[in-house]
Amino acid sequence: MKKLIFTILALFFAFISFAQVGIGTTTPNSTLDVRGSVATNYRSFTASTSASATDNLLVFTGSSAATLTLPTAVGCDGRTYMIKNASTTGPTPVVTIATTSAQTIDGAGSWTLTSANETITLISNGANWNISAQSLPGGSGVNWTQNGNSLASQKTIGTISNHSLPFITNNTEKMRLTNTGNLGVGTSTFNATYPEKLLVDAGTTTSVNAIVGKGSIDSYLQLNIQNNSAGTSASSDVVATANNGSETTNYVDMGINGGSYTGGVMGAANDAYLYSIGQNLLIATGTAAKSLVFMTGGTTQSTNERMRIDGNGKLGLGTNTIPKAGIGSAKFAIEGADGSTSGPHMQFTTSADNYPLMQFMPWQHDFQYIPFDAYFDGASWKSGTTTGGNFVLAKESGKFLWYYGNTNTQGGAITWSPGVTLNNAGKVGIGTSTFNATNPEKLLVDAGTTTSVNAIVGKGSIDSYLQLNIQNNSAGTSASSDVVATANNGSETTNYVDMGINGGNYSGGVMGGSNDSYLYNMGQNFLIAAGTAAKSLVFMTGGTSQATNERVRIDGSGNMGIGTNAPTQKLDVSGNLRLSGAFMPGNAAGTSGYFLQSNGAGVAPSWVDASTYMGTVAWMQGGNGVSSIQKIGTTSNYDLPVITNNIERMRVTNAGNVGIGTSSFNATNPEKFVVDAGTTSSVNAIVGKGSIDSYLQLNIQNNSAGANSSSDVVATANNGSETTNFIDMGINGGSNTSGVMGTANDGYLYNVGQNLLIGTGSASKSLVFMTGGTTQATNERMRIDGNGNVGIGNNSPTSTLHVTGSTAHSITTKTATYTATASDYTILCNNTSGAITINLPAAAGCTGRVYVIKKISGASNNVVIDGNASETIDGVTTRTLTLQYESAAIQSNGSNWFVISNL
Repeated sequence: MKKLIFTILALFFAFISFAQVGIGTTTPNSTLDVRGSVATNYRSFTASTSASATDNLLVFTGSSAATLTLPTAVGCDGRTYMIKNASTTGPTPVVTIATTSAQTIDGAGSWTLTSANETITLISNGANWNISAQSLPGGSGVNWTQNGNSLASQKTIGTISNHSLPFITNNTEKMRLTNTGNLGVGTSTFNATYPEKLLVDAGTTTSVNAIVGKGSIDSYLQLNIQNNSAGTSASSDVVATANNGSETTNYVDMGINGGSYTGGVMGAANDAYLYSIGQNLLIATGTAAKSLVFMTGGTTQSTNERMRIDGNGKLGLGTNTIPKAGIGSAKFAIEGADGSTSGPHMQFTTSADNYPLMQFMPWQHDFQYIPFDAYFDGASWKSGTTTGGNFVLAKESGKFLWYYGNTNTQGGAITWSPGVTLNNAGKVGIGTSTFNATNPEKLLVDAGTTTSVNAIVGKGSIDSYLQLNIQNNSAGTSASSDVVATANNGSETTNYVDMGINGGNYSGGVMGGSNDSYLYNMGQNFLIAAGTAAKSLVFMTGGTSQATNERVRIDGSGNMGIGTNAPTQKLDVSGNLRLSGAFMPGNAAGTSGYFLQSNGAGVAPSWVDASTYMGTVAWMQGGNGVSSIQKIGTTSNYDLPVITNNIERMRVTNAGNVGIGTSSFNATNPEKFVVDAGTTSSVNAIVGKGSIDSYLQLNIQNNSAGANSSSDVVATANNGSETTNFIDMGINGGSNTSGVMGTANDGYLYNVGQNLLIGTGSASKSLVFMTGGTTQATNERMRIDGNGNVGIGNNSPTSTLHVTGSTAHSITTKTATYTATASDYTILCNNTSGAITINLPAAAGCTGRVYVIKKISGASNNVVIDGNASETIDGVTTRTLTLQYESAAIQSNGSNWFVISNL
């Protein structure tokens, strides 16, 4: 007993002296050094309990959730508890570790053990509890491990103190979750005024994608922003901001107002919007031939489409084809119901008042209106103005109408009066819409009952004649052009006066012949007079100069002068006057059927036998009998037009150029012979036919021996010229040295413009190419058969390309780094001086292309084949040739490169 006391005292004094305790050792190296096993108190529990000063290891084995309450941390500095959830019940019941006196566990008010065999070690710091260790079941680990943790329930990762949680890769921060719950990807800096809840900053990057959402669901898949505020200014918005943008400028915003919104900006509650602040807002479809469609009232396009801008820039309202059903040609098409109140109408107002300035009112076929300062309200026409009256343009019942009204009270009823009427026969009425039933007028002016003496007046100022002109363009035998004044009781047959001129082919025998003018009346007397006293009535022929062309005059006193302008008698004739039974030039009456021929100035005319003249001088209808070659044409410097049906069909110009269907020739290169079929339904402009047991040709031959001469057959597009949009088949002249399209006597076929297509239009037929002769059996060199197979050296290809004979590919040698081009095939790398890189082009632009790359140097330097940065070669970014004569054949699939053979 004394020995034991002494031993304990010795240990006590040793502890006081050295502050190091050794158990199982005499040389402790720590405050407590135990060389052997250690045992502490073990207690299991199945229900809620409290930890005491005698506990150390507490093990829960119950089957339902329980709470373990810790004692106060004050006064037990350094005390440790090990607590384990060893329940075998599934799912594992939760053990909650609670504190006393609002103390914390690593800053938290409590802690939970949620997984089977989860263990935690707690230590008191004299004020609160800290976790010194925590472990999960086997395979889970205490910490979050690389490649993942196996968990039986949800666990957290992050900070429990007031600090942010940065995430790093490659030892660089890539993402941060702040202590306020804001998440930044690519940045740790948030907007000072409006800190972002989620901020993604791609920085300076080559990737066009900052945020992408993907998924697969047979329903809508969305990125959704929802503002749950019920405030009067609340909205939910998706915004794209320019690099120089802010919260107030240079952004585009798509959003929807909240359910209680009353802000008055961009609509009302639950209104959606799309707008920009900055420059222009462009809304477009980026795919050719696709439309921009606007819908209202629902999401079913077939019933709710309201407006469309198609791929050609055409705008449709109420129709999804522009023009509707492809009928007509429209840049802007509107469709509405067929009716006066629901048609495709348009209305224009200003901020001055609510009354329309004008409307477009197409009700239905044959009823369309455009009113000015007037409007139709669904029942009647009303005025939209207080001054200036009202007008309307209309198509109504086969007539185009200009009506007018003078109602200057806004909303007041309008009584329309006819202004101008144009009917569907091309007749125009001014002041009336009723035309003569038998002979409807082309232009009819009806002044009605009026105080004005002027029905039609023409005015102008020109230092030449100013006329009202009527011209009948008919070449008929009864045609004439007339100005007529009709009495109130007149008609087409009586009580009118007529001044007119017969047409060029007139042969009616009434009022002269062709191109004769006349002035006559039907009814009562016809008075022709000079209404001013002492003035004369003068008659002129042969010209309009009174001094030389006056022939007859009745002066103010009633004297008539012939050949004199100062008659002194009732009939005063100056010159010879011979009257007898016959006209007798040379004192000869002539023979019946003869015609009069002039024999020159100062010589009396003579009678000539018409048959002799016509047979020897003129070309006769039905032909002339001639004994030698005779000419037809002009002997003066004028063209020779040839007409049929009184219309020019052909012309031989004074320069010898011949035009059929045209009289206009190219100003720069006038055609020697030009045929213009004009707008025609015939596909044949020029056709040559014949029957000969040999070749029958249309031949163009340039006889020039010049260095630039060639003979060409050319087809030119409607928008073509001498320099573009044509196809040319030709042959160079024998002395051609221009260097364009071969040399002397080389033949050629080429086009300038778009693609040149050479093909066989019949199914299963081949396109055959021959050289060295025209015998197909011996001179065929290449064939593209009806299946698209190409044969070279054979006439029955069985593959897409079938070559009977040798082939050759491009081969080049490179001694330095090089980028392969479209003209390369085999690239030999003589890299004696150092390693080189062969850079491949982008695979996306050369699907199917093959390169053969070979290292021919015996040096130890490598040849690196680079797959164009982001693209790969058999899944890797580069491939290396290290051995002399090692090679790789590489082919593009349009996305990456693949090795198809190695050597």
